[in-house]
Amino acid sequence: MSNSSRSIVAAAALGLVVAGSVIQGASSAAADERTVTFKALAGISLDVGSKRVVGFYEVDAGNCVLTLMIADAMVGDDVPEFAPVRLHQSVAPGDAAAVDTPEGKSLQLVCKPNAREMTARVLDIVAIYKPAR
Repeated sequence: MSNSSRSIVAAAALGLVVAGSVIQGASSAAADERTVTFKALAGISLDVGSKRVVGFYEVDAGNCVLTLMIADAMVGDDVPEFAPVRLHQSVAPGDAAAVDTPEGKSLQLVCKPNAREMTARVLDIVAIYKPAR
């Protein structure tokens, strides 16, 4: 990867984190809350394990059309070395979308009836072992 490409990736990651901070201030969600309810076009910003998730949803044909940017969370002044990833998914009312992290955290996003609102909930994933008989 060239230096100019790295600079662009670093700038994009930094922009995502800065935008996430601004959006979080505008959102009704506090960083330590585990469940957030939000309406169409209202931004959310959540820490999910080592990831920062920033996004919103729009209503289209009665569905929640979700757009999320997912990036490594910043640690101090260090800029994450990997580029953010964009997730764009349509979620029907009553259905859920999920984003899992390697350290056992999951973000569950549920579309409410008539796409009036969505809930975002950070969960701890617990592995269950069932012995074979």
